[in-house]
Amino acid sequence: MVKFKKFLAALIASLACGSLVYFTILPAFIKAQEDDVNLHIKLEASLDNGATWHNYSGTEYSEGETINADPGDTVLMRIKIWNTGTDNAGEVVSSGTLTNYNYVKTIELVSADADGNGESYTLGSEMESGAIALVVNGGTEECTAESGSECATLNFVLSGNFPIGETIIISEIYIDSYQSIRVGLPYNFIRETYAIGLGRKSAVRIAVRVAEPEVLPQTGAEVIK
Repeated sequence: MVKFKKFLAALIASLACGSLVYFTILPAFIKAQEDDVNLHIKLEASLDNGATWHNYSGTEYSEGETINADPGDTVLMRIKIWNTGTDNAGEVVSSGTLTNYNYVKTIELVSADADGNGESYTLGSEMESGAIALVVNGGTEECTAESGSECATLNFVLSGNFPIGETIIISEIYIDSYQSIRVGLPYNFIRETYAIGLGRKSAVRIAVRVAEPEVLPQTGAEVIK
């Protein structure tokens, strides 16, 4: 009976130690591993309400296309983030910069869930940043509910007053941070980020050209080209 009690006590101690290892060492071990998230980002612009899209530059995509707009035009912008890794990405944060922002009259949200999968972006008060709670693994670039790509659309409404000559507006966004969520474990441990994708960026380029007025010498009237 004494031996049985000792065996039972040893078994309980062993189970306790095993639980301690499972809930402390194992998560730490998992955190120490390189994760399997691979995030991609692309920013595109359209002057025909999404019929055609144009990208200028980026870490992975540099298509070199410029949007040629006029004062007062509305440029539709589309942000796409997707994950080709095997781990999910949680709390993905992106931010951006905008040159010549004083010539962008307003930035209006069109859709925080342009792909239609029920996962919406949370955007900063001035649309300078965005966060998405989950970007699932194995995604593709296409902006559909089935692709796994998280998309949002915004309208850039340009000012009606631009200076003579050419004004260039560049909007660039990049991936700031995320949390890796391991798929296939009893618990989805959130791990430290060893990012493939952090710092990746994408940009669109908008050119607005305003001609200098020509004065007709005969009448003195101005003709705008």
